[in-house]
Amino acid sequence: DEPAAVDRYYRSALRLAPDDPDISNNYAVFLCRTGRTDEGVKRFESVARNRMYRAPEAAWTNAGVCLRGAKRPEEAAERFARALA
Repeated sequence: DEPAAVDRYYRSALRLAPDDPDISNNYAVFLCRTGRTDEGVKRFESVARNRMYRAPEAAWTNAGVCLRGAKRPEEAAERFARALA
């Protein structure tokens, strides 16, 4: 099963580099694309708060896109507003 294999790959990468915001951001994209919206948004928010991540607005925008795709426009608007702040 390809999504399960991809999930294992990301989890392994995060075990090796748990504070790497790029890996975490990419994993959040995967989570959102596979319908795991809440997990993805939580991870995007963590990335946005990570001081090592140079573009927190991108993580907030990604969270908004994820929520918009899940038909949760009010929550998406909140994340887009954070991206603009």
